[in-house]
Amino acid sequence: MKRGISPLIATVLLIVFVVTMFVVIFNLTRESVEEGFEKSEEIFEVFSNCDEIKFFVENAECGMRDHENERRRNADLLYIDIKNEKNIDFKDAFVVKFFYSSGAGEEVSSVLDDTRLNAYEVKPIGIYRPYVEGDFGKDYKEINSIEIVPRVKAGNEFKFCNDKKKIIEVKNCS
Repeated sequence: MKRGISPLIATVLLIVFVVTMFVVIFNLTRESVEEGFEKSEEIFEVFSNCDEIKFFVENAECGMRDHENERRRNADLLYIDIKNEKNIDFKDAFVVKFFYSSGAGEEVSSVLDDTRLNAYEVKPIGIYRPYVEGDFGKDYKEINSIEIVPRVKAGNEFKFCNDKKKIIEVKNCS
């Protein structure tokens, strides 16, 4: 006479097998799901932080040695007057892209480092003008306009808010 396993033991083994498979699948997919949630939180943080940015560029001009304003006499600098229109502070929060006249193209500057723009503050920020070494010293490139792109911190990284960028013509940079 042939004997098989009892239906009760078969049911218990089936339940143990299903629970084991569920635990294995859960552990394999948990990391992916957690990474997805973290990524979506970071993306949401970027969008919400970008929504908090509101600034206005009032003026952009190159410094001249005979400028009436004592603070703008450094010919090596391009001065950008930025107005913060929100109740948040900016620190190292802008990137500048130069557009040159005479077909010289464009160039991205580094971040405006060591700059702090407090809530509702208007402040001139100086950035070094691009130049090439000539026979008689520095030959500054002719800047036609600049593009200022704000950046925000999201998690451990900085992200750019391209939809908030400002383009402005530059004065006295020929």
